Amino acid sequence: MVDDDPGVRAGVERFLRAHAYEPILFSSAEAFRNHTDFDTAVCVILDIDLGDGSGIELRHGLTAAGVSVPVIYITGNVKPAVREAALGSGCIAFLTKPFSARELIEPLNSAAAASHIASMKETFPHFEPQMTKSGRWFVSVKTGNGPDSHVGDFGSEAEATRWISTKSKYWPGKADETK
Repeated sequence: MVDDDPGVRAGVERFLRAHAYEPILFSSAEAFRNHTDFDTAVCVILDIDLGDGSGIELRHGLTAAGVSVPVIYITGNVKPAVREAALGSGCIAFLTKPFSARELIEPLNSAAAASHIASMKETFPHFEPQMTKSGRWFVSVKTGNGPDSHVGDFGSEAEATRWISTKSKYWPGKADETK
């Protein structure tokens, strides 16, 4: 997370930790530019108006470097041109300060679920989330050589991905590393 306001950083950090995320905090664009390890990042939360740069510029820098991590913008700037530029950069959410906990956690959890699904597809070849003819979502994961498997039947893709993100920490293999 990048924000030059210490109060915002502290509040978002507490919130993320309360929801089992392990944030890495930066107080400036420059500090963030020096960070290079995005392999385990679920998402990057960027303030748009930083004292030494722009969150949108940071996003463009990530893209130019080949880093494809989801981005959530937070800002006090309500100018339509800023919103348009942010959305045009490919963010998953644009939040205007002050924002609600729900406004932040929903796109963050979606990004986490997508990350878990990608990890599960790499780890477990029998991982098959699919929509049934009745429109429900079915997930079947074979987690071992024996009868170790997990099955879920859900009314929506969002429910299925939430289930995957909560259950995967109990599955053997690389899933243990994606908590």
